[in-house]
Amino acid sequence: MIGIYRKESFLSIEAVPKLQFWDSNPCALAHPPIAVMRLKKKQKERYTGPMRDTRIKKIVISGVLAAVSIVLGLTGLGFVTWIPGASLTIMHVPVIIGALLEGPLVGAVIGFLFGVFSLIQASIIAVQPADAAFINPLISVLPRLFIGPAAWFVYALFAGKFFRPASAPLRTGGLRETVAIAAGALAGSIVNTVLVLSALAIFRIIPWQLIAVVASFNGPVEAALAAVLTLAVVLAWKRVPRRGGKAKLSG
Repeated sequence: MIGIYRKESFLSIEAVPKLQFWDSNPCALAHPPIAVMRLKKKQKERYTGPMRDTRIKKIVISGVLAAVSIVLGLTGLGFVTWIPGASLTIMHVPVIIGALLEGPLVGAVIGFLFGVFSLIQASIIAVQPADAAFINPLISVLPRLFIGPAAWFVYALFAGKFFRPASAPLRTGGLRETVAIAAGALAGSIVNTVLVLSALAIFRIIPWQLIAVVASFNGPVEAALAAVLTLAVVLAWKRVPRRGGKAKLSG
């Protein structure tokens, strides 16, 4: 009976003292608390170890990618001038990458941190009137919460995650996954552009006519740049080997 219990047990700890140990097992009779403690330790490692590691990984990725976004903003590397007088932002790309690698919740967390940084930066350094508008969290923070979830949803839709069984993962670098990543990145970038510009128009910082011009002129190029960067980072990250043959952070 004790042998069966040790191999596969789903009994509660409260039920352990009630077990009748075989007379042929003097160790179990002499030290029942030790047997219970060992079993409890094995169960804890079995059922909480992977879950704990997953939580830690998500926290680390959220922090690292949020830090990347902040560095892009502080150094000015997050803005790419493509024609005189017009710049493209890539500060939202880490939000998209985090969502595609670790899911919509991680994307929302990174988006929140990105938005808070924008708010703080606008409070300290406001060059133009439009910059000062980002002191309003409904402009700087709220729209960024939707970047990651939108990117992940479109990625999952194109990847067939809502229809494919869990036992049939996508091939890393395959055509379907590449298209899914690009589509997710495009969606995340477009959501960022549309929501932020709409918020600026709603609060009458910029007129709707100018918003339409900026969105149609900068939006597509910015989305294409986000897709290229996201593809390069996500595919490279998923190809990093680990034990078991899976990518180190591909989930």
